[in-house]
Amino acid sequence: MNIIKENRYNPLSTHIGQKIRLKRKLVGKTQSELAEALGVTFQQVQKYEKGSDRVKADQLYKIAVALNTPIAQFFTGYKEEKTMNANKFSKIYQQIKDPVVKKNIEDIMIRVSNLKNL
Repeated sequence: MNIIKENRYNPLSTHIGQKIRLKRKLVGKTQSELAEALGVTFQQVQKYEKGSDRVKADQLYKIAVALNTPIAQFFTGYKEEKTMNANKFSKIYQQIKDPVVKKNIEDIMIRVSNLKNL
């Protein structure tokens, strides 16, 4: 299964899109002007900036040229998010034998999530 289809707004695509939008505005170009330089519609530029469409490498190169910026600029500040899914957490939690430790984990989760009365 394609991860991009499962997660409509891929975090890296969203990050790159935000960077494109920021740089475009800093250089004073409209979405239409950037679109014309790329040979796409302004709606496509909107999708890139929103992160709903991934930017292919050749298109990212064209964007960098059009905005007079290094490609690496679009990746600065990106940190890959590492998360544990609920199934994995559940399996690990079930292996904990000490009831005090389990209770402490539950208390921490409730405090962090700001949930009450569970």
